Amino acid sequence: MLQDINNAIYDRPNVESILEQKFQIGPVSFIEYSNLIEEAHKAREEKKFDQAIQSYNDAIKVLPDVPVAYIGRGEAKEAKAAELKDNDLQSVLDDYTKALEILPENPQVLEKRAKVYGKLKNTAQAIADLNKRKEALEEEAKFRFQHQQTLRRYIRRQAINKPESAALKKATTAELKKMT
Repeated sequence: MLQDINNAIYDRPNVESILEQKFQIGPVSFIEYSNLIEEAHKAREEKKFDQAIQSYNDAIKVLPDVPVAYIGRGEAKEAKAAELKDNDLQSVLDDYTKALEILPENPQVLEKRAKVYGKLKNTAQAIADLNKRKEALEEEAKFRFQHQQTLRRYIRRQAINKPESAALKKATTAELKKMT
């Protein structure tokens, strides 16, 4: 469920209706959250880390069960620590861990947390996260392959049953090539 929310935030078309239908998140909350996230991302890009962290904090208050703000806040804190040559990375680790509690097995967040563990010289945890990341990526690849195979079988059946669907087959095959 939370993966769907996270995907919806990055895939904006129809996002309000998706969130309202599936998660009972009203459009006002989502719009406020999106605006805060955009503001925070912009501040982070401009290296205004305190402002970015505050915007992420505000976004978390609006929708505390969506991991995007935790990830962004962790990135802003990590960038701020690097700029200040500060090794106090525990709060960065806490943000990535919270994001993983909400969205377990997310390969990108596992990699980010593994890097922080590495900086903290916690090699065992870094390796554990990297192994989880590898497993998650393998599962994702297997799912995509199975999805493509199912789509190909469907296209073949359609082409056999409806010769006039050759144009559809050609268009769908082109889409499949883009996916791989």
